[in-house]
Amino acid sequence: MDKMLCLLLVLCFAASCDNRDSLNTEIIPVGSGSKYGYIDREGNYLINPQFDKATFFQDGVALVASSGLYGYIDMSGNFIIRPTYVNATTFAEGIAWVVKKGGAPLAIDKSGKALFTLKESEKAYCFSEGLARYCVTSPDNVDRYLYGFVDEKGETVISPTYLLATDFEDGLAAVMNEEGNYGYINKKGEVIVDYQFFDAEPFYKGRAVVRGDHAYGLIGKDGKYIVNPQFGYMRRDGEKYMIQLQGGNQFGWCDKNGKILINPQFETAWIFEENNLAPVGIGDKMGFIDNRGKIVINPQFDKASLFFDNTYALVQTNGKWGAIDRSGSYIFNPQFNEIGPLSTSFVESEYFNIEAITAIVQSLITQDKIDGVIDSNTSLSRIMTEYNLSENSIHKNQEFQELQGIIVSQDATIHLSMGGTFYDKVSDGWWGYDYVLNKNVIPSKFRITIDLKKRGSGKAEEVMMNILRSFESGGRSAVVKQYISELDYGSYHLVMQVVQNKVVITVTAIHPSHTSEGAANVNVNSSTFSVEVPEVVKVGDQFRLIYTVNKKDADDFKGPDIKGIDVLFGPGKSRGTDIAETGEVVAEKIIYTYILMADKIGTFTIPEATVRVGTDVLTSNTVSIKVVSK
Repeated sequence: MDKMLCLLLVLCFAASCDNRDSLNTEIIPVGSGSKYGYIDREGNYLINPQFDKATFFQDGVALVASSGLYGYIDMSGNFIIRPTYVNATTFAEGIAWVVKKGGAPLAIDKSGKALFTLKESEKAYCFSEGLARYCVTSPDNVDRYLYGFVDEKGETVISPTYLLATDFEDGLAAVMNEEGNYGYINKKGEVIVDYQFFDAEPFYKGRAVVRGDHAYGLIGKDGKYIVNPQFGYMRRDGEKYMIQLQGGNQFGWCDKNGKILINPQFETAWIFEENNLAPVGIGDKMGFIDNRGKIVINPQFDKASLFFDNTYALVQTNGKWGAIDRSGSYIFNPQFNEIGPLSTSFVESEYFNIEAITAIVQSLITQDKIDGVIDSNTSLSRIMTEYNLSENSIHKNQEFQELQGIIVSQDATIHLSMGGTFYDKVSDGWWGYDYVLNKNVIPSKFRITIDLKKRGSGKAEEVMMNILRSFESGGRSAVVKQYISELDYGSYHLVMQVVQNKVVITVTAIHPSHTSEGAANVNVNSSTFSVEVPEVVKVGDQFRLIYTVNKKDADDFKGPDIKGIDVLFGPGKSRGTDIAETGEVVAEKIIYTYILMADKIGTFTIPEATVRVGTDVLTSNTVSIKVVSK
């Protein structure tokens, strides 16, 4: 069926936005060179070639593209809605879907007025019988969509729960359940025909094509067969049905009761619709048959459309399109490169939903709990119960153990993990050791990892900053630099980092100086310049060395010559603010941060650092760090 598939791509006649009553076939969109214009049925230009793409007119409006953007024109070729959209559908029932650069599907009326936006949708389809189909990313599988329906006010009337769905026709829509079977629902979402079919078309005048176990047949709205499953292929064609016999690959037609009208004999075929002639393929050429299956226009064309209004058909020869009448005579000779589609039926979103990512992170980190169930006293035992973790899933050599994964969209997944030492090293009674899971231990840290792809690729820093802003009003001492940010929020200290297309948020409980052992090791040269580092750390732990200048015009920082301790990061310069409970900024400062890690036991001294404030050069004190075993 290569010729027919190619024709489908050219004309898109089966697209769901087609409204046959409002379709204007008197004016034909044609491509000449690299541009589209419009001609009448005789091949005379009515609108000169000037558009990148163009559709047929429906209800007096056509969708066109200019300079890569879509807009809408009237029948004089004048724009009634300027080309400002990167994606758009034709109008159906007075509404079209459009997408701006970086935007979500937006419903507009014929004046261009915005009606509503579907931020959560991945695709939105044309309206049919007052409802529009749309799909979202499945929360269980990032590569799967779930379909639902919205009304003309943008209200979801049927939630997206179906693996596939058709538009509503004749009051019902075919939908696929989790088991992969089709049934039919009404506009309330009630199941009218039970899930039992492997394939299903929309209803038309009380009948629908379905596929049972091995063959196609026709059912009524009670779900009972009117024509038992017996065909290898079947699709509606007006009041008739195009068919293939089981095991065969040739096309014919039957009536609504399954009686054969035209014996299957054609290698390729297209529908009659409401016409008396239909295109068929014999060998590598296409001609036309009548309702009895008799060839009335000999096969001679490379491609062919159905007849429009029983008056003309579009045909292609040697790569050029022309039009013929019912006798097969040319109305205008093949001369055009392309024929525009009848319609476009759906749009795809370009919207990257940062708000949804931020909302999930906010739900995972409140001021006193992680994920609403874990606080500073929650043991490993309870966490294993809450997240259904087995002992075998807690690995002794992994720094972090994943608790759950959350699919936000096609662009983002979020992973929540816990970190800590969960195994005790216990003598085996001989000369070796065993590692025993300690379910009473409390995790020392948590990590939220946001993996970004597709529309989220390259936007990790934007995501991090949006999350940071969402926490700042309830936090204090926000420290921000290009790829790492820190914030105290409630009972927790948050460190946010950008790592390629990931945002990594490490969450630790707030203790004095953010360390679980020892007091704050703070040496103050003056009220202007201070250094802070924990007094005691464990081998292998990462910790921060922070220099704070309580002036916003500090410059020329010269860091210490650090020996015996690994410098993983730094110095990073950032601006910090102290935020009052009212949200008012009460102080601004410059902060220089190192991230360090000790890999051996001992006491280490970090020498002075200097910074210039105006004409003064300030010097910090030296600080000492004691590194102990785990």
